[in-house]
Amino acid sequence: MGTAGSRWGRLGRLLKWGLAGLVPVLILAAAGAWFRWQAPLPVTTGTLLVQGAAEAITIVRDDFGVPHVTSGSESDAAFATGFLHGQDRLFQMDLMRRSTAGRLSELFGPMAVSADRQARRRGVYLGVAESIARTPGARDFLQAYADGVNAAVAAAWALPVEYLLLRASFSPWSAEDSILVIRAMQESLSHSSRELVRFAAAEKVGIRAAAWLLDGRLKDDVVILEDVVPAGAVDADVAARLTATLLDRQAADLGLALDMPDLPAAEISAVARPLVQEEMTALWSDTVYGSNSWVVAGARTAGGAPLLANDTHLALSMPAPFYMVDLNWPQVHVAGATVPGFPGVIIGRTGKMAWGVTILTADVADYVVETVHPEDPGRYLVLDDAAGAGRPFQEREELIQVRGGEAVTEMVRSTIHGPVVDEEWRPGRVLVRATWPAGRVGALTALRGFALAENGTAFRAAAAEHDRPAENLVYAHVDGTIGYVAAGNLVRRAGYSGLLPVAGRVHGQLFDGWDDPLDRPWSENPGRGFLVTANNRVMRGPRAHGWNGVWIRADRAARARALLTSRRDHDAASFRVMQGDTFSRRAALILEPLAELLRQGAWEADPGVQNAVEAWDILAAWDHRYDEGPAPGLYALFHENLLVSLFADELGDSLNRAADAGLMKLLAPQNFEDGAPMGLVHDWWDDTRTSDRVETVNSQVNAALAAAWEDMESRVPGGPATWDWPDMHRVHFVHPLGRLPLLARWFNGPDLPVGGAGGVLMAAAFRASRSFDVFAMPAMRMVADMGEGGGLRMVIPPGQSGIPASSHFVDQAQLWQELGDLEIVMPARPAVSTLILQPAP
Repeated sequence: MGTAGSRWGRLGRLLKWGLAGLVPVLILAAAGAWFRWQAPLPVTTGTLLVQGAAEAITIVRDDFGVPHVTSGSESDAAFATGFLHGQDRLFQMDLMRRSTAGRLSELFGPMAVSADRQARRRGVYLGVAESIARTPGARDFLQAYADGVNAAVAAAWALPVEYLLLRASFSPWSAEDSILVIRAMQESLSHSSRELVRFAAAEKVGIRAAAWLLDGRLKDDVVILEDVVPAGAVDADVAARLTATLLDRQAADLGLALDMPDLPAAEISAVARPLVQEEMTALWSDTVYGSNSWVVAGARTAGGAPLLANDTHLALSMPAPFYMVDLNWPQVHVAGATVPGFPGVIIGRTGKMAWGVTILTADVADYVVETVHPEDPGRYLVLDDAAGAGRPFQEREELIQVRGGEAVTEMVRSTIHGPVVDEEWRPGRVLVRATWPAGRVGALTALRGFALAENGTAFRAAAAEHDRPAENLVYAHVDGTIGYVAAGNLVRRAGYSGLLPVAGRVHGQLFDGWDDPLDRPWSENPGRGFLVTANNRVMRGPRAHGWNGVWIRADRAARARALLTSRRDHDAASFRVMQGDTFSRRAALILEPLAELLRQGAWEADPGVQNAVEAWDILAAWDHRYDEGPAPGLYALFHENLLVSLFADELGDSLNRAADAGLMKLLAPQNFEDGAPMGLVHDWWDDTRTSDRVETVNSQVNAALAAAWEDMESRVPGGPATWDWPDMHRVHFVHPLGRLPLLARWFNGPDLPVGGAGGVLMAAAFRASRSFDVFAMPAMRMVADMGEGGGLRMVIPPGQSGIPASSHFVDQAQLWQELGDLEIVMPARPAVSTLILQPAP
């Protein structure tokens, strides 16, 4: 027998040999993990044989990963675009098509079932093949793009690492998938008139009070076209009376009161449904799907040629919602922003023209309240049914495959008006999303036309082909022309306003056709030398058939106009400064009337209310810029608390935040076209829930100031010295898989302090009731100089690539934060790699 020492010695030698053997294994494992992490990176050099290209295609990438493509035809340019999207954004594209088709549960399991059920109910994915068939040339063009995507997958070393982690595969891309992607974007950007919020508010306070609280038009609001009166226009007063009459009739059809009920709001039954909350999200920020664009004639620029700027405000996402390309084929050069999953440059320039886009915010989405037959839940009541038998709901069975669980069967019911999207809208009633006749893939036809347009006339002709979403287009030409045109289908309604849901039992036909594209407003070379769009009203003269819109108040448009008129030597640098401007006209419209009421003695900062005086001193000294210091955050919470305390008794704890227009009318009714409460006899300042006292402007303002201070202290302890706005107001770039703590480090981008807010040109929106974190922001900035050698400058945060291992995954984030951009047209940027796509024999 050996001694204890010898046994330990042998054990030590065994451990030593074991560890020595383990080290190579660990090294190999680490190398394997590193290789798998790097494997999805695109092939960017050499020559690849690919199926689907007609001729050789050259792809040169610059130092920020932007591809510059030379091909022999438009079809091969579409193939190259698909190839590039497939290399850099494959997982993002896959999520988009799955989201529209209601197939996210196949990847994410039970947590995605609710979203898939709603997607199946809405049925946005239906009729895709028919729309392609109705569009001349669309099938071949989309197939060329799909061939490019699939060629990229075939050439890749490995699928993106997300597929490995989710244990998922990739189904080949099809022409139909591209329509799913663009429909997803169209659906998110197609507005309703917030009719569900208006309905819920009218249940509580009557339709007239609801309209006064939720809607408002400033007397000095700017419109896009000051000097254009559209075809078919009617007198504004006549139009207003017509709309009011239709609204009253619809309210009566829905069983809503016209005037404020005597019962307190707490006793009125109004269930907060998910779709109402969706509309509320847009109402709170007014910038979730807003954008800015302006174009200036050469007489107002330093270089003597037109300049055009555009920045699109979208919900924060990672990867970026856009992808930059520079495409060349014989006689055509087009560069700009594309949407991964869809061919065509959305925003950009050619050798002769540049264009920018903002959402028109016309009301093109309606809801119908159908009454379920009281004796047969399988039927609903309809117009002109003397027997009262009603009609049976149509039913469609949808099977949702769920990863890690049993498949879910969703029975989708429909009426003559569209699919049921909420089966429990109100007792005995269901909510239907109105469906309009399917059309062509107008967006694709328009984008192809933009790339070929030689002048403003050709550009407007291409814009007339666009279907949805409705858009404001500004354009500029190298010959000095600047212009604007409204694009997208606007629905004609058969005898209703669109400002409230329609009662299906008293309405048969809803759709009365689309507007005539030739009647859509446009302007070229206006006398003032510039055009501005910021989702505000297009013109002052309403159309006879009604152009209902959810026009975002012209705070951003007014600020852009003021900055444009302040000088006559604009250049790309001054445009970038404008895009980063943080002045809040909305804050001024609340704080300046409050200061005037203070001077008049209507209220005073009360030393007896803790911190009210200190809070008002900070707000009174503020210059209304969301750039630095404690005032921006303090104001946001003051505004939030004032809305809650003023309107919670009338509207409840959810809808009160929608009454921003009502707050401004109370403070300065003279600023609004409908500032007087139209016969409403109600003391909005008093909280009807408190029976022992009567609240006044003095008590409510002081209480809101004190509450704002307290909220700030709870969020950021330490007092005003610690409340610097950019430190509290941050952009968090979060990948869909980066929400998991173990993956956050590898998939998420940087957290950046930024200025801005909702309703300012630097539109970095937040929800004060939750946090100051940014949830919607400029997802792309662009400046086009139409002078010789002017080029095209863009930035898309956080970067060009959607592959976490790529050096271009987040390399534009800081550039965007610092208001920088890139010249994306070669040869301005250095070439880093060259790839030749050669048709396979």
